[in-house]
Amino acid sequence: MLAAIDKLPEKRRKIFLMSNIEGLKYAEIADQLNVSVNTVKTQIKLA
Repeated sequence: MLAAIDKLPEKRRKIFLMSNIEGLKYAEIADQLNVSVNTVKTQIKLA
């Protein structure tokens, strides 16, 4: 699984890890990265 995560584009990997490893909510991730909540949702879905 780690190999698959490493292959993700940098920003998508960061969002995925913030959500799944750090346990942050979508809104918290969006605030920290200055993106919309919909961007976070889309990136997690694509990951």
